[in-house]
Amino acid sequence: MVNPLQVTFQNSGEILHDFTVQQGLARPITILEDGGKSGTATVTFDKPGTYKFFCSQPGHDQAGMHGTITVQ
Repeated sequence: MVNPLQVTFQNSGEILHDFTVQQGLARPITILEDGGKSGTATVTFDKPGTYKFFCSQPGHDQAGMHGTITVQ
């Protein structure tokens, strides 16, 4: 296991968005926030690697709302 990482998700949009990570964790996490709101979660990845995060709202991942986190 690697050290815990605190993630803050700021939804600067006007509609519901989320920050979801499903890979590399014992249990997937989602930070779900309305427009203009923010939320925080602590995540601990199982091992070093590069992991995808994305917005799981319909069509948002496909529209480019995703990225990666590299854990060393």
